[in-house]
Amino acid sequence: MDENTRLLQYDMDWETFQRVLYYTKKYYGMDAPYFYEAIPFQKEEFVTIFFRTEILLFDRLFDEDKTIAKYIEPIADDEREMLLWVFKFLDCAFLRAEIKEQAEGDDFSDLMDIGEYYHQTMRRELLELYLFCQETPVRSKMTNEVILTINKGVKNFHRKIIIPNYSNWMLRSALSNYCKEHLGNIHSAEDARRELKRYQKAGRTSSNPIADCIIYGTYAMFKDAAKDKKATSTGLCKIITNYLCHLDMITEDEAVDEQLVAGRIKYMLKMDKKPRFTPMSYSEMNEAERAELEKTLRRPLHNTRFDDLL
Repeated sequence: MDENTRLLQYDMDWETFQRVLYYTKKYYGMDAPYFYEAIPFQKEEFVTIFFRTEILLFDRLFDEDKTIAKYIEPIADDEREMLLWVFKFLDCAFLRAEIKEQAEGDDFSDLMDIGEYYHQTMRRELLELYLFCQETPVRSKMTNEVILTINKGVKNFHRKIIIPNYSNWMLRSALSNYCKEHLGNIHSAEDARRELKRYQKAGRTSSNPIADCIIYGTYAMFKDAAKDKKATSTGLCKIITNYLCHLDMITEDEAVDEQLVAGRIKYMLKMDKKPRFTPMSYSEMNEAERAELEKTLRRPLHNTRFDDLL
């Protein structure tokens, strides 16, 4: 955290805290331990959270930006206040993670659903690998030498192996079959190229799975609150891009281009992706959340959720 960052501390009563927590759990998957040192089932009189003072400037957008102001008109004042508190809570979660990372070396990406991380990063890599396998010529009944190198330039971790790869068994069979098993709906090189193009059209945020959790959670939350029936409203995209800019996930120049976020939302909807952070406290999950987690843990290996890679 920058030493010049100015923080604001706020003591919130337990009832209000629980109301805001309802939104963070429902739309982002974030439970109480994201925001304070929670003791399961212990009710507090007040909960102290902190956030950057700059988030107060973000609040002004709701009144000063005409497009945003028009978008949030249908939202009742008390619910609008809750939504603004959600943004402050998210800011608090990122600050706490940053402080923890500085102290212990943990990364905030550890707080998101690892299965979702693989969905958003490994799938693209597997598509590229699948294309490579499909488009590489095979020399039948001959060696097709493959050189594997990992961590090149990192002295203690660099490894290299030369594999004769007779009849190109690695690309023709082993790697190709593995890609097919995990890609599911991909049956040809053309299928793979088509999906990779959608990744490219989704914009820079497609490479940031944490940003996707923020984008989708905010999208779903405001869609419900505003009873918005459009796929991607300009006002909502403006809210999301400005908040991503506040979190330093995109630049100020990118924040004026709502189409970056609109494209990413359309891609997630098309692929039926609903990225969320992982609850920190199993004991604080409700029955449905517990059942979903247990169902996930019981899923067999070798499926499109990449469980065998976790």
